[in-house]
Amino acid sequence: MSQSLIFHAFALAQISFGLFYDLFIVKYPVTEYNWHHPLGGNMKFLTTQNMLIQTIYYIIALLNDIIGTNAMDQNLPQIRLIRDHYFASLAFPLAIYVTYQYWSLYSMRAGWVSPPVFNSAVPKWLNLIEHANVSVLILLDMLLCSRKYPNRITGLITLYSYVWAYVAWLYYVKEKAGFWVYHILTYMTEKQRRNTFAVILLKILFIYMQGELLNNTIWGSQIFCLKNSNETQYDVCTQT
Repeated sequence: MSQSLIFHAFALAQISFGLFYDLFIVKYPVTEYNWHHPLGGNMKFLTTQNMLIQTIYYIIALLNDIIGTNAMDQNLPQIRLIRDHYFASLAFPLAIYVTYQYWSLYSMRAGWVSPPVFNSAVPKWLNLIEHANVSVLILLDMLLCSRKYPNRITGLITLYSYVWAYVAWLYYVKEKAGFWVYHILTYMTEKQRRNTFAVILLKILFIYMQGELLNNTIWGSQIFCLKNSNETQYDVCTQT
C-alpha cells in the first residue's frame, strides 16, 4: 500500500466527515446574521463549499493512487491529468485562501469571522478542520505527490470562474433573502464591496502563483526532465 494512498484515505476520511457534520449536524440559531435561512443551507459559506471541493479532490487523488500513477511520466492517464488540474486550480488556492482569510480577520477582530452565533453552533474541532487542517493537508499533499501544473491561463480560468460564481452567489442571496452571508459586507458601501472583491481576486492570484512556484521548487527537477528528455533519457534522469 503506497504512502500517498494511505495519506489520501486519511485526508478524505477527515475532510468528508467534517463536511458531513457541517451540512447535517450544524444548525445556526435565529439571529441578526440570518445564517439559519434555508436558502443554500450551510453551502452559503465559502468554508463549506471549500470542504466539498477538498472532498472531491481527495476522491480523485485516491482514484489516481489506485488506477493512475503518481510518477512523472511522459504519457499520464486521464485521472492523473484531472487530479493535477483540480489541485492547481481549485483545491490548493481555495484551501490556502480560506485559512489565510479566516485567521487574518480573526487576528484583527475575532467577531468578524467567529461571532457568538458561530461559536454556539460550530465545535472547535470542526473549526480547526475547516480553517486550519485543510491547508495542512493540502501542503502535505504538495510535498508527497509530484504533479505537473496546468497551463497557467487554463488554471486561472478555472479558478476565477469559480470565484466569480461565488461572488454572484453572494449577491443572489442578498437579492433573494435580504442579507449578506458575511455580515461585514452589510456595513460597506457598494464601492467598498467592489474594492474588497478586487483585493480578494489579487490575493487569490498571488496564492495560485505561489502554489505553482512551490510545486516547481519541490518537483522542478522531474518536471525539467519530463520536458527535455525522450523516454529513455527520462528513465535515467529520474533515477539520479
